[in-house]
Amino acid sequence: MYLSACTFADLKWPGAAATTRPTNAEALAKVTIAIISGTRGQPDGTVLRHALNRWVFSSKRPNSSEGPAEVRRVLQRVEKNTRNVSSLAHPQTLHPLLKAIRLKLDTKPDAAVWATAKATCSPRRSGTRWN
Repeated sequence: MYLSACTFADLKWPGAAATTRPTNAEALAKVTIAIISGTRGQPDGTVLRHALNRWVFSSKRPNSSEGPAEVRRVLQRVEKNTRNVSSLAHPQTLHPLLKAIRLKLDTKPDAAVWATAKATCSPRRSGTRWN
């Protein structure tokens, strides 16, 4: 999933308005974090979001291999521990993912990210309910 999200970001960024890129990056970070398998050894959520938003889902992405050791370690763990995209076909995987991306860190609804996620993932293709 991590590599698919990276590819998606690379394809979308050139045509995306500068004002929507941060929202897209946050949506991709939330999805990526939500699909990490297991929580054992998982870094703090703030550290994960920073690594993903600054070093992965950024239009001016620096080379992550040149980043700080902590960022390299976090991104290696994310790449190794994210589920396959095919797991999204299963409601037991997809439902918690959709629930996770609906909320901000303070657990309040995140309308901008939710709208981006709904526009990005077609429920008609996956047969998924949004509620």
